[in-house]
Amino acid sequence: MKVSIFTAAINGDNAGDAIIESAVVRLLKGEKFLRFPLTSPLNDDDIAAINTTDVAIICGTNLYQHVFACNLTIDIVRRIIVPIIPFGIGTSAPVGEVPRMNAEGAATVKAIHAKCVVSSVRDPASLRFLWSLGITNTVLTGCPVLFHGLRVPDFARTNGGGDITLTPRGRLLHIDQKWQARQRETLDFVARRYRPKLVLQSPYDIKLARPLVDKYGLDVLQDAEWRAEPYLEAAVRQSATVGFRLHFAMLSLSYGKLAHMIGHDSRISEFCALMRLPPLLIDSYSDNELALHIDGRSFAADAFRRRWGELSLAMVKFIKANGLETHLVPETVVPAASPRRCTPGKPRICLLVDRPGWAFDVSAKNIKRQLSDVFAFDIKYVVDRPRLDPADYDLLYVFFWGERYHLMAGFPPDRVIKEVSSHRWQDDPAFGPCSAVEFADLYLRDCSTVFCTSRRLAALVSPAFDRVFHTPNGIDVTRFSAGSNGPNGPLVFGWAGNAKDTVKGFHDIVVPACGDRFPLHAATGDLDHRRMAEFYRNIDVFVVASRHEGEPLTLIEAMASGCFPVCVDVGIVPELIEHGVTGYVVTERTPEAFIEAFVWCETNVEVVRMAAARNAERMKRERSWEICAQFFKRALLDALAFRDRPRFRNDDVSCDTNLENLKKFCAIFHKYGHTQIHCITLRGLTNALYETDGTPV
Repeated sequence: MKVSIFTAAINGDNAGDAIIESAVVRLLKGEKFLRFPLTSPLNDDDIAAINTTDVAIICGTNLYQHVFACNLTIDIVRRIIVPIIPFGIGTSAPVGEVPRMNAEGAATVKAIHAKCVVSSVRDPASLRFLWSLGITNTVLTGCPVLFHGLRVPDFARTNGGGDITLTPRGRLLHIDQKWQARQRETLDFVARRYRPKLVLQSPYDIKLARPLVDKYGLDVLQDAEWRAEPYLEAAVRQSATVGFRLHFAMLSLSYGKLAHMIGHDSRISEFCALMRLPPLLIDSYSDNELALHIDGRSFAADAFRRRWGELSLAMVKFIKANGLETHLVPETVVPAASPRRCTPGKPRICLLVDRPGWAFDVSAKNIKRQLSDVFAFDIKYVVDRPRLDPADYDLLYVFFWGERYHLMAGFPPDRVIKEVSSHRWQDDPAFGPCSAVEFADLYLRDCSTVFCTSRRLAALVSPAFDRVFHTPNGIDVTRFSAGSNGPNGPLVFGWAGNAKDTVKGFHDIVVPACGDRFPLHAATGDLDHRRMAEFYRNIDVFVVASRHEGEPLTLIEAMASGCFPVCVDVGIVPELIEHGVTGYVVTERTPEAFIEAFVWCETNVEVVRMAAARNAERMKRERSWEICAQFFKRALLDALAFRDRPRFRNDDVSCDTNLENLKKFCAIFHKYGHTQIHCITLRGLTNALYETDGTPV
């Protein structure tokens, strides 16, 4: 089914609109989406394209105001021949009121509802507004963002780590602007007390954030294009959010993170009433009251989950009534206390790779082939934007350490493995440059286990991350092997990789070094795996001139195919090559140094070809997937054991606890490799709600 999406995220300047669109797309199953602007005019081509789809969806945002705040006029609505479905639309009005929409806007809203089976609204005020227009084919479902996680939120993990985030709002609507000063007081209070991360949802928020950054040195999340993905990542990683933004708060709640919202108009007040949350209204709350909510982590999780369950049923019925399918699982069919749905038997592991046919995919398929007797694997491709459900898997193995797509699924870090197979974080501006400690903090916070494909990478990452395993990739020795006829004649040099990648050094090192003297064959991505095997067998010398590498599979494949490597000292080169014996290690990464290496090869042809033959035998013996898969097996079993390790929490540590006895107590757990969580009462360092011997604790 093809679906048109009307979204304010196109040409928009508010990440909330992108978050809403992201939620709508996640909720719907198996559709192809065409995006159209909601707040800028549609042209004839747009309308023609919309009419080629099966249905048009209006992404829920604050459209029901004194005007119908979008580009859909009655004339446009009449020209659209497919059903138009308002999806979780809301009102924007003063607290306790509904909008008084003008006649033109009301007529358009009625015309839209005449073209759908049923619409949905996000809160009771929006429902009352539609009823005031005589529109009855609508249901209360809540905002789609509330269901972004697709399952009932699990607040059991909210005592874990992560930032507190703070969301300012640059423009307060439906209230006197004098209250902006009150917002600034609260922002300063929260910034001083908690040192939160600032989450800016709109350019209007920047003015409020700048003094806090200057004064307290706070980190800031602000996406230049106001896309959803960075905010999804922040919502998953945080421990709680505080502030004035509704949609980021709803996104946080959908992933089981606490949200403390301060309302100034109907949007937050209606949401809090709907979800049974305590209202904090800008004209009546106090900063100390807000702090008690944050410090006490006070939140009626059971009541919220029950309300979420009721609304999830309404959302599913609404979607299906319009002939659509959904990924949303209503709360009533989800075991409330079970984080996984995996059945007994083989552990289920999702292998998340970038795209079919590329290097990660080759490795994933070989791991699956070798270890399917122990594990049940699914391979998913990021390029396909797959649905990932933590309930379906025991572990998630993310092959690229910089990948963020999986964060939207909400996998707990204890069940996530990340592979580190490149050094791009050390010098690539897209990812760094950063130190190992910074790398771990930026890119490995969402996992508990790291697999490194070279010993060099493992040595770099281990001091900054607790759980690092060396898992070398193998090769298919039935495909990559030396040819039956030995090479003869002049040496042929070969190179393989992405020629456009400046890290690889093809144009600035390899081509100038070969010049007209040394015959060069290059595989630049146009050969499949089968044809690559033949490519290697037609060359004598394989060249690696990269600025850095993790574990280039091309090097192992070439050596297994009977090639002599000429390489700079990167990645696994020290593990595979003994200079002058099994290969040639170039000490300087310059064309001149490679010319010198090529001349040496030309002068020592017999040495080169004898070493190449030995390389093929050695790779078959040491680097087959049958051998290397055992490294992955041991590491995967360890990751499963770590996931299932016992957790101990000790709530009996207070200001009068004997430290020496506590050390002995902890040593018992430490002896067996267990970690404890201690809830500790500190004297004089929190608030004065409780006292010990007359002293605040």
